[in-house]
Amino acid sequence: MSNSSKRSSRGKSTKPHPSFPLFKHATGRWCKKVRGKHYYFGRIADDPDGQKALAQWLEVKDDLLAGRTPRPRAEGLTLEELANRFLHLKRQRVEAGELSERTWSDYRDTMRIVVSVLGRNRPVASLHPDDFERLRQAFTKRGGPIRVGKLIQQTRSVFRYGYEAGLIDQPLRFGPTFKGPAKHVIRRHRAAQGPKLFSADEIRLMIDTARQPLRAMILLAVNCGFGNSDCAQLPVSAVDLQRGWIDFPRPKTGIERRCPLWPETIESLR
Repeated sequence: MSNSSKRSSRGKSTKPHPSFPLFKHATGRWCKKVRGKHYYFGRIADDPDGQKALAQWLEVKDDLLAGRTPRPRAEGLTLEELANRFLHLKRQRVEAGELSERTWSDYRDTMRIVVSVLGRNRPVASLHPDDFERLRQAFTKRGGPIRVGKLIQQTRSVFRYGYEAGLIDQPLRFGPTFKGPAKHVIRRHRAAQGPKLFSADEIRLMIDTARQPLRAMILLAVNCGFGNSDCAQLPVSAVDLQRGWIDFPRPKTGIERRCPLWPETIESLR
């Protein structure tokens, strides 16, 4: 079923019988106009007597007449439909300022992997533990244990949303292997990576050679512990150069944070 606000041709339409609720649209599809919009129910050439189109109409009739977006039937819900609904919900949170754009992008990228491995038209209700075992194997090819753990956590949250939103009749069985890596695996991985630290001399060299605004960002990182997002979202109103303070709550959690500024940082921010 698809919808459009465009008007159909005013040519004569035909129906299998006078009481049939759908009509033949000029585009060659079965159609029904509801609340000013045209909704389509498949090609007439594939369904000449309109019985398949009628079945689709009866499934969504109550929702459309009430002005609601039709909810997919749980047994027919596909992975693509679930992913799109989840991402749409998260996009609303981004627009409300409750979620960062980066987090939304992470969810989108995760669902692209899930859909590519398991199939976009795969019914959610047909998924089994062996599917999630195969998905986990695909995750391991895309990063280390920390990355794998994040991908698994995000994937689980999508299916949990589907159940809590009433799109899935019962929780899915992920199986015993669809879990994040054990803590000792993550510890060994981090130890193998070695410490990711700059020496004092390296930091001084970066500050001396960097141009603005990078120099100010480096000083904010060292002086206040700011990251990229902190620097990008720092409002001018949060900076008091006269008194030498930054009063800027953490963007993600809203926790209060006040930082005294070094003379070098103040000079770089002016």
